[in-house]
Amino acid sequence: MCKPILFIILTVLILFSFTSLAHSDTITLKTGKVISGLITQEEENTITINISIGTAIFSKDKILKIEYDPDYLLDLADEYFKDKDYKRALKTYGEIPISSEDEENSIIKEKIAQCHTELRNKEEKIGKLYQQAEDEYNEIKSLKWHYTNLSKYNKVIKDCNKLIKDYPKTEISLKAQYLIMRCYEEQAEYKKRFKALDKYVDMTARYYDEDRAAAFLKDIADSHFESKEYKEALKHYKYVIKKFPDYSQIDYIHFRIALSYSQNYDYKKSMPAYKRFIKNYPESHYLNEAYEGLSEIYYIVYKPKKALASLQKLLKKAPQKAKPDIYINIAEIYYNMKELDKAKKGFEEIIRLYPNNPLSFVAQKYIRKIQEGNKEN
Repeated sequence: MCKPILFIILTVLILFSFTSLAHSDTITLKTGKVISGLITQEEENTITINISIGTAIFSKDKILKIEYDPDYLLDLADEYFKDKDYKRALKTYGEIPISSEDEENSIIKEKIAQCHTELRNKEEKIGKLYQQAEDEYNEIKSLKWHYTNLSKYNKVIKDCNKLIKDYPKTEISLKAQYLIMRCYEEQAEYKKRFKALDKYVDMTARYYDEDRAAAFLKDIADSHFESKEYKEALKHYKYVIKKFPDYSQIDYIHFRIALSYSQNYDYKKSMPAYKRFIKNYPESHYLNEAYEGLSEIYYIVYKPKKALASLQKLLKKAPQKAKPDIYINIAEIYYNMKELDKAKKGFEEIIRLYPNNPLSFVAQKYIRKIQEGNKEN
């Protein structure tokens, strides 16, 4: 009785082993170990594979190479092709090893060519649809301004939203989202415009990378800054910090915030902003300019004696390139206080230490004024 049962169990195990070998994927770890089995799940950071002793999960950062069974890849690619998902089909067909010129390989090559054709056709189609939307936008914008024309942008917005829905994760969907933002801007719908901007930035970060999204926001902020729209510039610089605190040019963003406050005559906010920048980014390319900006604020805001004390302290910490601006501010304060001997000494120090700096010419003019004043007296 026991022998037939044992025979059945052995038969099942042999069949199971045979079927598991019929479909075998391979994972090569960075340690050199090779694991064969059936990959059942692939996530962003992990791979799950069924092997003879059970299920194993591997972190992708430990994996050197993943090789799927060619038959499985072919079935998967054919399924993508059938569903008209030509991008995935093309990628999957490309992963199938082609070693000979047999009939099956010829079919794969034909399907790869078809995928390329279909993707080109799709690209041309969505390109035309986007161009129609952009042409309509430009046509509305060229019309003589009238409030009734503003509603015409709604059709462009609708067309762009359809493009985003039908063709997600494409360059065209990004362009469409950007066009939506421009439409809201023309309509003076600033809350909607900012929401559209937020979506555009999120899409860019997802489809490409965060630095590209942050750079886009930085360019908008810089554009406002160059147009002397400092409040809008501040709004967008702060938005970069909120969305992308690890941006590769985050020191520039913090420096620009301090500078924007200063240019907007908001010295109560620019002074601590400069101080924070100097403390947090001592190696920044913009450190000299930050010291120069802080020196200028001390000169403008404080009463002469307090300004002198603050500038003298700043002079001890500042890098060499920033010192000429601090020296000139100190000398100018003495000049304005009518302490001409100290002012003259300060201007002469600038000429001695920084003969090739443009500020040495400014110092020479002050010295001439002091000398002419002494002659008159």
